[in-house]
Amino acid sequence: MLRLGLSVFSRATSFRISRNSKPSKEFQNQNKEPHQIGGVERTHRTPTWVVFLSEGHNVLDVTLDPDTANPWLQLSQDRRQVRHLGAWQDLPDHPDRFDTVVIVLGREGFTSGRHYWEVQVGEKDDWYLGVAKSSVKRKGRISVSSANGYWALAMKKGQGYRVSTVPPLSLALNPKPKTVGVYVDCEEGQISFYDVRARTHLYTFSDRLSEKILPFFYLYCSDKASDTIVICPVAEKALIQQS
Repeated sequence: MLRLGLSVFSRATSFRISRNSKPSKEFQNQNKEPHQIGGVERTHRTPTWVVFLSEGHNVLDVTLDPDTANPWLQLSQDRRQVRHLGAWQDLPDHPDRFDTVVIVLGREGFTSGRHYWEVQVGEKDDWYLGVAKSSVKRKGRISVSSANGYWALAMKKGQGYRVSTVPPLSLALNPKPKTVGVYVDCEEGQISFYDVRARTHLYTFSDRLSEKILPFFYLYCSDKASDTIVICPVAEKALIQQS
């Protein structure tokens, strides 16, 4: 797991890497909006684009947990790719396995700190991704919503992009994100999504994160090999340098 520090970028700024970089005054004063969290109003800052580098912030090394994977899902050997197989697999009936909804969780969870990872969705048009409480229901039908412990960005075929608020909120995203960055700040109760290529902020949830949470992925059926979802190695990108 890489240690990261906070650096902030927008479309108008060039990429700059610094171990000791801090948010600019412009960033500190931008996008301040009141949010209701458990009935308490607080000021919430939504960064336009964030990259993390040096102490105190973690690029999460996400791998998938095969014991949670629905039998319709096929994982790669390195546990960093998942696709809908289009056929049911005879897998052990593990208590952590999703037996009806095509979900798989990440193996690595957390209860504190700041974490960031990236997911390549490509042209796939039926998916959810984000984080889920470790206590979410695993058996039977499941409704993916923040009320049920899922904070997610979704692409629904024929319906476009939306987030798992109650009720779901549609997002008009152009261009379509091909790689999505996920940022979680447990102490601030923020789950944010970014278009990595466009370097733009898509949406931020504000909630109390009172228990362990895990990355999660929800895929629909497809017979295209290109519809594999891939967890990207952030450390190999040019804009990130290992500290």
